[in-house]
Amino acid sequence: MRIRVLGQVAAVDGAGEIVRIGSRSQRIVLATLAAAGGDTVGADRLIDALWGDDPPRTAEHSLRTYVSRLRRTLGDAIAIRPAGYALALDTNDVDALRFEKLVRDGTAATGDRALPLLDEALELWGGAPFGDVADTGPLLGAAVRLGELHSAARERRAAVLLAAGHVAEAVAAAEQLLADEPLREGTWAVLVEALARAGRAAEALRAYQRAASALTGAGLEPSPRLRQAEALALEGAPAEVEASDRGRPLPTPATSLVGRDRDLDGLEHLLGSARVVTLTGPGGVGKTRLALEVARRIASSSDTEVRWVELAKVDDPASVASAIADALALAIENEAPLDALGRIGGLELLVVLDNCEHVVDEAAAVTEVIVTGGDHARVLATSRERLGVDGEYTWAVAPLELTGPDAPAHRLLTERIRAIRPTLALDESDRPILDRIARRLDGLPLAIEMAAARVATLPLDEIADRLDDQLDLLHGSRRNRVPRHRTLTAVVEWSEALLDDEERALFADLSVFAGPVAADDVSAVTGRPAALDTLCRLADRSLVVSDIDGTRARFGMLETIRDHARTRLAASGRARGLASRHAEHFVAAAEAADHDLRTPHERDAAHRFDELLPELRAAHRWARTDDLDLAVRLSAALHLFAQSRLRDEIGQWATFVAPELLAAGIEGDLAAIVLASAAQRCVSIGDLASASALAERGIAAARNSAARAYPLEQLGDIRTFEGRLDDAAAAGRELVAIGNESADPHVLVTGVIGVSLPEAYAGRHGEAERVLSSCGLDHRALSPSDRAWLSYAEGEIVLDRDPQRALAALGRAIELADSVGNRYVGGVARVSDCSLRARAGDVAGALDAFGSVIRHWRRCGATIHQLTTLRNLVVLLQRVGAAHEVAELLGAVRSLELRPTYGDEAARLDASEAWV
Repeated sequence: MRIRVLGQVAAVDGAGEIVRIGSRSQRIVLATLAAAGGDTVGADRLIDALWGDDPPRTAEHSLRTYVSRLRRTLGDAIAIRPAGYALALDTNDVDALRFEKLVRDGTAATGDRALPLLDEALELWGGAPFGDVADTGPLLGAAVRLGELHSAARERRAAVLLAAGHVAEAVAAAEQLLADEPLREGTWAVLVEALARAGRAAEALRAYQRAASALTGAGLEPSPRLRQAEALALEGAPAEVEASDRGRPLPTPATSLVGRDRDLDGLEHLLGSARVVTLTGPGGVGKTRLALEVARRIASSSDTEVRWVELAKVDDPASVASAIADALALAIENEAPLDALGRIGGLELLVVLDNCEHVVDEAAAVTEVIVTGGDHARVLATSRERLGVDGEYTWAVAPLELTGPDAPAHRLLTERIRAIRPTLALDESDRPILDRIARRLDGLPLAIEMAAARVATLPLDEIADRLDDQLDLLHGSRRNRVPRHRTLTAVVEWSEALLDDEERALFADLSVFAGPVAADDVSAVTGRPAALDTLCRLADRSLVVSDIDGTRARFGMLETIRDHARTRLAASGRARGLASRHAEHFVAAAEAADHDLRTPHERDAAHRFDELLPELRAAHRWARTDDLDLAVRLSAALHLFAQSRLRDEIGQWATFVAPELLAAGIEGDLAAIVLASAAQRCVSIGDLASASALAERGIAAARNSAARAYPLEQLGDIRTFEGRLDDAAAAGRELVAIGNESADPHVLVTGVIGVSLPEAYAGRHGEAERVLSSCGLDHRALSPSDRAWLSYAEGEIVLDRDPQRALAALGRAIELADSVGNRYVGGVARVSDCSLRARAGDVAGALDAFGSVIRHWRRCGATIHQLTTLRNLVVLLQRVGAAHEVAELLGAVRSLELRPTYGDEAARLDASEAWV
C-alpha cells in the first residue's frame, strides 16, 4: 500500500489501482498522519485538525470511527499506538516523504548524479499538497513547505541543466518556473545566463529587464548574481557556471590551461588518498592556475566541498589563521585560532591555500591542525617551498615542455599571441622564431604570457632579439640566481623598461594594494585621475591582471610581480605616505558601506565589504601601528557588518583596539562603538561578564545618544541572555527613544526588537505585539535585515499561540536574511523555525533543520546561539523517545556555568526533565 498526498489525498494498492478515501474527514486524518512521517500523532492533534477550536462532544468517538474506516481500507498501514496513531509505512511508500528525500539528495549531488534524482522527485508531484484538505490548520505549514521545496527543486534542475550544457532545456525549465513564480531571482539568473551562453545576448538582456521590472514592482532590487549575468550578456560572452556553488565560489580562470593534462590526472589521483599536497616551483611556473583547475575538477566530480584561500593578500603572519578561518566561513570561538581550525578536520572538504611562501610556517601550522583534527579534510597548497608537515606530498610543477611536435610551451605562446592579435597569421614558417622565444623563456608560462603581450607593439623577430639581449645581460650579472628566476626577473624588468614614467610610477604604487581593486580606488589612493587608462596599458603588458567578472573591472597583480613592484616603491621613498592614503581611503569606503548597510541598498553594501576585505585587513593592521585614530574609525565602521554577518576575524579587530582605548582613557562616540563591537564578540562566545563590562564602558564613553545606541543594544542583548528581561526591555525602550529623537529607522527597529522580544519571553505577548505594531515604520525605507528582524520578532511573539502565522513570519525572516547574507538573524530565525516544527510534529524536517542550524552556529563560532539551539533540540529528542540522549543533553545545557534559562524555554526543559 502506498499513500499519495502530493495532489488529492489517496492510496494506491499493490496492483497500482487508486483507492479513493471516502470522506473529507478520513482524508484529513490520513494527510495528518502522512505529514508526521511515521511519528505517532496524538488524538488531540487529530481532533484539532478535524474540528479546530470547537470540537463536538463526540470528537474522540468520531475520530475512532474515522480511523476504523481507514483501517478497513488501508489495513495495517494505519497503526494504533498507546499515545495515538501512526502511518506504518516505509518512507518510499509515502510520496511526500520520498519527494523530500529525492530533492535533498538531488540538491546535494553534483554533476551527472543530480539530474536523475531531481527528475524522479518532480515526477512524483501531482499537484498542490493535501488537495482539498490543505487549508486545515496543522497541514497548512507542511503544504507551504512542500510547495517551496517543489519550486526550489525546479530551480535547481534548471541550474543543473545549464551546468551540464543542456542550454535549451535550461531556458525552457527556467521560463516555465518563472511563469508560475516571477519573483524567483535565482531562476532569473539561470535564464539570463543560459540565454547568454546560447549566444542569444539580446534575449538575455530582455530577460534581465523582465526580471528587474518584476523585482522592482515587489520593492526588491536585482542581486549581484543577476547583475553579473546581465554583464555577461552585455559582453556577449558565455556565462560561466561554477562547478561548486557551495561556500565562496572558486575563482573563474581568465584563460585556458595548456599542457598540464598529466599534472591534472596525477594530482586528482593523488588527492584521492593524500591529505596534504603542495605544488612547488618558481614564481610564474603556473602553480596557482594548476591548483585552480584541480580544485574545479574535484568540485565537479565529487561531493567534496572546495574552499579557496588566497594568502598572497595576507602580509601579516599573525593574521594567517584568522584569515583562513574567515575564508572558510569558520569563526574563532573562545580559543586559539589554530584550535578553532582543527574543528573542520572531519568534513569532506578540500582547502586550497594559494601562495604560502611568504607565510610558510603559519600555513604549515594551519595545515597540520586541519588534517589532525579529523579523518577527511584535505589541503592543497601552492608555495615556492614545501610546507614541511607530516604526511605531505610534494608535486614539483615544471615549466612547460619545449620539445615535440605539439610542445605545450609553443602552443601556449601561439594561443596567447592569437588572443592579442587575432589578425596575425601564424603558420609553419613562424615555428622557428616561436620556438626560439619559448626556449629563451625556459617554458615559464608567466614569462611566455608577458612576452606574448609584446606582439601588440613589436614584431616577433624584435621580441626574440630583445629577449636575447636582456637575458644575456642578466645572465652575466646575476650568476647567483636560479636560471628560471633570472628568466622571469628579466622579463619583468624588460617589460618595466618599456614603460613611460607615468606607467612606471603607477606600477610601483600598485604594490600598496593587497588585492584586486577598482580603477576609482587606484585613482583615489595614488592621486592619478586617469589611472584607468594607465591600468589598461599595464594590463596589456601583462604587468597587471584585469578581472572583469563583476559589474566593474578590478585590477591586481600576481604576487611574483607585486614583490618586484614593492622593491621599486620602497626605493622611491613614497611607501609610507602611500600606505597612509591607502588606509584613509578604505576607511572612508568602509564608512560609506556601513551607512548603506542600514538602507534598502544593503546587499550591495555587504558585497562591497566582502570585496574590500583584503584592503581593510591591510589598512587596519597598518593603522593599529601607525594611526590609532584611524584604527578606531575603521573598527567602528565594521561593527554592524561583523555583527550581522558573524565575521569573527573582523570582530576580533575591535578587540585589538579596545584595550588601547581603555588603557589610554580615550572616550568619544567612535570609542563607544568600538567597545560595543568588542562586547558583541564576547557575547557571541558566551563571555557575558566581559561583554557587560565593555558595554557599560561604551555607554559611559559616548558623547551623544546616537553613539550610545550601539553599546546600549549590546547591554540589552546581554540582559536578555541573563534572564533579566525587565532590564532588557528598559534598554530597548531607551533605544526606541533614541531612534525617534534621531529619526534613525535602524536604531528604531533595534529598539522595537529590544522591547518586544523580552516582553514576549516574559509572557507579556499583548504588550510585545503592541510595541511591534505601533512603531510606525515604513518598511520600504528599511534594509532587508531590519525587515527580517521585524518578521523574526513577529514569529517569536506568536510562536506557539499561532504556529502557522509564526512559521510564515519566520520564513519571511529567513528569506530576507539570506537575500543579503545576514547570518545572525537568519540563524536565530532558523532555530525558532525548526524548534516550532519539532513541536508541531514535523519531526523529519525538524531533525534535518536542527542539523543544519547546529553546523551553522558551529561554523560561526556563536556559542551562545548554539546553546539556545541545543536547548530546543531537547524537545525534539523527547518526541522521538530518545531518553538517554535527552538526559545527556539536559546535563549539558542546564549546567550552572551557562547562562540561565527562563520563560517558555525553561518550562519545556522542566517538562523534558520530568519525562526523563
